[in-house]
Amino acid sequence: MHAADHVPILTELDIPVQKSPEKLKMQWLEADWDIFLKAMAANLQPICPLATTEEIDATVDHLIKTIQHSAKNTVPVSRITPYMRPGYLPELKGLRNNVNCTRCWAASGQEEDIKAFCQAKHTLGRETAKLS
Repeated sequence: MHAADHVPILTELDIPVQKSPEKLKMQWLEADWDIFLKAMAANLQPICPLATTEEIDATVDHLIKTIQHSAKNTVPVSRITPYMRPGYLPELKGLRNNVNCTRCWAASGQEEDIKAFCQAKHTLGRETAKLS
């Protein structure tokens, strides 16, 4: 060792890590609206003239519950993780997978595989730039 008079300090922390709650997001753009509207029509009650505020409140509550129930059963849900990038579309995921596959082929050293890899990277970059 060196002629230093430093004494190492070892600190051990026993802190439980709290897992962040799972976040779910409804994918409204991917919803099948025909199925959603059929679910709404099946659960909605006929509307009669509303005379009191209690009737209005009850009807609005029923409408809200019907929308939530129909959405829960028909609209796809995705999990939001800290690793997700906003605006990263499924098409880009397919292009990214294509780049990864062609990268393995390019490792073979064959000229056509290297060209396919370069083309896949170029396509991914071009499509990503369109979203920016």
